[in-house]
Amino acid sequence: MEIGSETGIGSKILQLLEDKNMTQKELAKTLRIPTQTMNNYVKERNQPDCLMLTAICNTLETSPDYLLGFTPFRKPLTKREKSLVHAYRSFDVNQKEIVMNLTNLIVAQNSKPKN
Repeated sequence: MEIGSETGIGSKILQLLEDKNMTQKELAKTLRIPTQTMNNYVKERNQPDCLMLTAICNTLETSPDYLLGFTPFRKPLTKREKSLVHAYRSFDVNQKEIVMNLTNLIVAQNSKPKN
């Protein structure tokens, strides 16, 4: 099992491989590692080191935070999303409240059925 969630890194790798129509063998070849090593990651017998984790994430277009269970989001934040988070963190409490109210309003409008 992995660090941040009950879903292990192996099952996440398998799901990402399926989404990309890629096999473990193809991923291992791309990463220039033995197929057995990749199989051990998937079966959670071994964990990839930091460099290998980064290479896996780059190849599968995900983030280490997702594979390690720290976020449910498969795709890393875009530059624009990072910019929004950075701006939000610089706001005072009142400004953050305004942003949350506006966000909730937009979400509510988007969830209404379209006529």
